[in-house]
Amino acid sequence: MLTQHRQSSSNIKYLTDILFLGMGCLGLVLTGLTLHWQYSWNCNFQDLEKVRVLQHRLEKTTIMLEQYYLKRKYNPTQLITADIHNLIYVSDFRTIRQNSSKSLIKTILSLINSIGIHGQQEGY
Repeated sequence: MLTQHRQSSSNIKYLTDILFLGMGCLGLVLTGLTLHWQYSWNCNFQDLEKVRVLQHRLEKTTIMLEQYYLKRKYNPTQLITADIHNLIYVSDFRTIRQNSSKSLIKTILSLINSIGIHGQQEGY
């Protein structure tokens, strides 16, 4: 009976040792997974912050370009005074009936030749 008690006691001790060893391994695995997920989340969060900063910079740049364009567009000093020498008459394409693509090409070429380019004027 005493040997049986020692055997059952050693079996229980052996089972508890295996149980504690398994719990320790499980704790290490869960700790490793937790650290991996934290690192992954940290990297993704840093990427998100970089995207937010770049998006903010893009919005600021877009606003600056729009303001620059609007200032240049509506600045009356940038406009050129129109007189008869700066105007070019081009007949309306919608009124011309085209029978084929060749006649359209001929019409376009004749309009380009009729413009008469005299070099670029200042401000263009």
